[in-house]
Amino acid sequence: MIPLTELEQVAKARLADALLLAMYDRYDGAVYLCGYAVEIAFKVRICKDNGLSSFPENNAEFNQTSLSFQHGGIPYPLTKLKTHELVKLANFCDFWNALLRQNGGSCSYDFFLLRSNWNSELRYKQIGGISLTKACQMIESAEHLLSVLL
Repeated sequence: MIPLTELEQVAKARLADALLLAMYDRYDGAVYLCGYAVEIAFKVRICKDNGLSSFPENNAEFNQTSLSFQHGGIPYPLTKLKTHELVKLANFCDFWNALLRQNGGSCSYDFFLLRSNWNSELRYKQIGGISLTKACQMIESAEHLLSVLL
């Protein structure tokens, strides 16, 4: 199991990696890593909100753990977080849902931009499909979302 403090650092490192890739005109890779940074940030936030201190690092740990989290007062096995789908993770995140009810504006836009332009299948897309403008938008949105979630 990886401690949440270390997993936070992983999310921030993926975002820093995305920025470096964009600086060297590797926009597709930059966008790909932005999505993973936000995915990890959601997982950290959900675990923190549920008093968990670590997260499974691999399939064996996911299969062994009896840890659970709650959403809306309903317990779910931690294996429900074994997903790359940002919408599912956001839906499980009580903090996120409360934030959107209070002040959804910029967070909603940033999340919409990310979920509309990222999924784990990007790793198979043809290189060169992402522009500098899109990469910069994604990086800015990911930076904002990480600052809110972490």
